[in-house]
Amino acid sequence: MTSASGRGAYPWTLAQESKPDTEPCALPGPVYDHGMILSAVITEADEGGFVALNPETGTTTEGETFDEAMENLREATILYLEEFPMTLSKPSVMTSFEVAHA
Repeated sequence: MTSASGRGAYPWTLAQESKPDTEPCALPGPVYDHGMILSAVITEADEGGFVALNPETGTTTEGETFDEAMENLREATILYLEEFPMTLSKPSVMTSFEVAHA
């Protein structure tokens, strides 16, 4: 399945290369007193749906849709942070790399 951009089934497109000085985007939902901008890694699950991971906390969840996976990740991360508070001085920088394997 491909999107209109031809980049696969993901509901987003890569408009520009990410750079450390670009402004990060926040997870959808209300802003709390101790708001943090965290990372989300979303992958399509082999059995359907999406798997969502927050690298800063290690929280992982899933959803039938991209939006559901993001909302579930947001909720799981909030619950994690209630038990294990943490602060981040700067947002993480996400990138990708390629490896060759047999």
